Amino acid sequence: MKKSQFKKYLHIFDKLETDSFTHNTVFEAFLSCINEKDLILSKKEFHQLLDFLIASKNIKILKNGFDLSQPLYIFAKSSHDSKLEALSLFEALIQKEETRAYFKTHLNEPLSLRFIDEEFRPIILETLLLKKTDHVRIFEPKWLYEYQWILEDTVKGLNCSDCLKACYTHDLYSHQKLQYRNEGSPIVNYQHLKDMLDIFPQKGVPVDRDCSKDLQVFFKDCLFNEFHHSCCICQAALPHMLIASHIKPFRDCGYLIEAMDSNNGLLLCRNHDYLFDQGYISFDEQGHLLICDELQDKKEIYQLKEDFKLDHTHMNASRKLFLEYHRHHIYKK
Repeated sequence: MKKSQFKKYLHIFDKLETDSFTHNTVFEAFLSCINEKDLILSKKEFHQLLDFLIASKNIKILKNGFDLSQPLYIFAKSSHDSKLEALSLFEALIQKEETRAYFKTHLNEPLSLRFIDEEFRPIILETLLLKKTDHVRIFEPKWLYEYQWILEDTVKGLNCSDCLKACYTHDLYSHQKLQYRNEGSPIVNYQHLKDMLDIFPQKGVPVDRDCSKDLQVFFKDCLFNEFHHSCCICQAALPHMLIASHIKPFRDCGYLIEAMDSNNGLLLCRNHDYLFDQGYISFDEQGHLLICDELQDKKEIYQLKEDFKLDHTHMNASRKLFLEYHRHHIYKK
């Protein structure tokens, strides 16, 4: 499959992922979005593509619908022959644990394509990810640090690496002349903070929040993916009742990188989003729910359980930093 076709298919998957369908009706939904003759797939070819994306851990099947992985979401939107295109494809390649384990120890060695899913092979050869030298292929050596950084974040369980988020932000906003505010506000202390600011050093967030719409869509998509399309407190699962809630509010963010980072967010229903945004509830460093004194006698009304705790998979180092900010600056105690 050609890279251009693959990207178009990914755009369709992204368009469909919030719709409800069964495994038997997804093909019809997919076909309804195809307007170009060169994109027509047989039902067999479509299910081969879908099965490949599932097997490579780049599509997650839900009860009603599916989620496309963030690396492939970014890959679909990346420019031809760009660094972002290459790095997002690399991150998509390593979603499977066994592939990730192989690349961790063989990044500097000649690459055998047999360790890469067959469907990815022709697509990789159309990007800048590989370099041919002495009749062998190796990963482009000038991005070795980025590969290692992406591997490190993927091993931690992040659904999108900080490296890729910073590169995507740079790709969207480095050439735009926008008016920024909060340029004197500090950023949380990311592990790779210097590297992230080397990629996108712009301070502040746009005065016109609509200018960051692309990153807000990405932020929301990441949280829907991570929290399985339901409120992380009460499990309400109606899409229009759910809010991609910032932990460190957008109004306080000192860098776009913070504002678009899904680790600076929780997926909450409208009721719990309001309580969290206004500081009536928060979470401690282990993810235990904190309830302010004012709500102690109203816990049942607001579906708040004192023994509630966020799953450990959501409590990565970056989210802990943002929750610390929330406890100190937003939470009423």
